[in-house]
Amino acid sequence: MGVSIYGVLYLPAAVKEWKNPSLKNTLSWMSEAEVAFTRKIKLPTNTTIVTPREGLYYVYCQIGFEGSDTNLTLLSQVITWHDSINENVTLVLGTESVAGPSLPRQTWRASLTLGSLANLQKGERLYVHVSHPELVDYTEGKTFFGIVLVS
Repeated sequence: MGVSIYGVLYLPAAVKEWKNPSLKNTLSWMSEAEVAFTRKIKLPTNTTIVTPREGLYYVYCQIGFEGSDTNLTLLSQVITWHDSINENVTLVLGTESVAGPSLPRQTWRASLTLGSLANLQKGERLYVHVSHPELVDYTEGKTFFGIVLVS
């Protein structure tokens, strides 16, 4: 059996205002963009990838951040919801501390790139949480999320 790429999603051009507080730091994804690739992938909402079948997946995510605030800890994590235990489980998590630019009003940039193998069941929902959604860089190619079926 070969490797099957099931999806690469990119962020839309604006931050979504969430009415549900539990979704406040969950990123919204765009599956219709020119650069998005969604083969055999189910997207019930614009925040979630659903695994098409059971298997070993490579789960990856890159979040670009940009800002001028100093002394921050940036965090991004890929989470899956497990119906069997009725709770979220973090698949992969990354953090980076930003001390900020040396001069006022200078902009810093950072990327958190994550990747991990995970045994996932059919129908598992994966989504991305970030610590500072207002600092996410929406420039094409800087922020993306996807899964690859390995076996």
